[in-house]
Amino acid sequence: MECFEAVERVISGGDFFGESMQVGGGKRSLKRPLMEIDNQPHLTLRIVKQRLMQHTSPISPLDFSIPTSPDSPITTITTTTTMSRLREIEDQLLSDIEDDFNDDSPANQNSEWSESTLLSLIRKPSLRQSLLHAAYALSEGDPDFASAILAHLTSAADRRGDPEQRLAHHMSSALFSLLSAEPIAIGTSQSLHHHDAFPCFNLCFVAANRAILDSSSKARPNLHIVDFDVGDGAQYVSLLETLTDPRPSSITITACSVSELPQSYPPETVGDRLVSLGEQAGVAVRFNVVRCKASELDRKAVGLNDEEGEEETVAVNFAYALQRVADESVTTENHRDVLLRRVKGELRPDVVVLVEENLNTNTAPFAVRFGEVMGHVGSVFGSLEERMGRESAERARVEEWLGRRARDMVTEEGPNRVCRCEVFGKWRARLGMAGYRQRQFGPGVAESVRERIGSGLVGPGLTFKEMDGGLCFGWGDRVLTVVSTWH
Repeated sequence: MECFEAVERVISGGDFFGESMQVGGGKRSLKRPLMEIDNQPHLTLRIVKQRLMQHTSPISPLDFSIPTSPDSPITTITTTTTMSRLREIEDQLLSDIEDDFNDDSPANQNSEWSESTLLSLIRKPSLRQSLLHAAYALSEGDPDFASAILAHLTSAADRRGDPEQRLAHHMSSALFSLLSAEPIAIGTSQSLHHHDAFPCFNLCFVAANRAILDSSSKARPNLHIVDFDVGDGAQYVSLLETLTDPRPSSITITACSVSELPQSYPPETVGDRLVSLGEQAGVAVRFNVVRCKASELDRKAVGLNDEEGEEETVAVNFAYALQRVADESVTTENHRDVLLRRVKGELRPDVVVLVEENLNTNTAPFAVRFGEVMGHVGSVFGSLEERMGRESAERARVEEWLGRRARDMVTEEGPNRVCRCEVFGKWRARLGMAGYRQRQFGPGVAESVRERIGSGLVGPGLTFKEMDGGLCFGWGDRVLTVVSTWH
């Protein structure tokens, strides 16, 4: 009975690194080798909680359910069945291991199941799998087990190692901060050297800028851009440096700071630079700052010109901004929808550009959210490996920023979580319900992106595709950001 309870703990995800466990009512280590099963003609299995008997976890694809009799809570299992089941589990564990075993390894031999053999198998999951087990343990109210996994991960995690080791360092730090209730300081969410480091983000700006410029027409050559988080101005530096004919007669950039959206930079700090770049590009640039509540937004408040003969083409830019506006899952005031509806009804823009990361850190439960963030950040770390050396100081700064941001998305709940990203499908649904219609990109937008990719400046690994009306940018097999236009 005690022996199988120990095995039961392993099957259900326990003792992942061979630490002590609860057996027979007391805490002890797994000292009895599984070969002792051969000396017992039958084993009596105590049925554990239902959540451990059925595969309901979104984290692990393994099915650890054990068939039981519908007539009785007690099941008798023969030794042959038990050993067969254990070997099935062995095969499933091995299928996810990056380093294949040789044919003469203990796992492939028909040898006895000693404690050392079992523990060697248990220690084999990848760093990501181990982190997922720790996150799932926390979600199930088992901080001690999560701490044991994280303690064993510290030797493998390395902020100066390969991308997986760096990812393990930052994601385990996020879980440690959750265990210790350590406060999080995200810092600025828009920084020029950050965006220069990420090819996906830079190309999103290329696509967004081209869509904004394409909205300008000969009938209304004056372009007015309303931006709800100008940040450090990196997007508009790119726009002004790459202007081509036909270009707008004038460009007005209004940095609209609404109280419901925390600003990443004081917008006043970037205006002079953009005006100077406009002079160099041969186009008049005006820069304004407006502060108000989302419910107070209208054309007059943001300074739109409605005088006859002076009408402007109005473009609203939401680049990595809406993810930081609380929705109905946080507050009944639903600032996100209020802002979208106010922009649509009061500003009446010619085009709305949406740039957002493609992951769900808004309504997903903790363990699923952790997996989403880890996959997303892991791909970003992979892209940095292609562009920067492992000893790069800039890379270290960028990754520290990403790590703080990941901690916010993973560990914070309610209004304390700043970054609440959505997948593109949810943004499409939200904007549709707010009265927007998706707008197709002009042929020059995708072409300009492909030209930039073809130049070789972005490095290998970046992917680009058009899907569901959006331009999708990714790394490897994961879509990281999506650009779409609306009216």
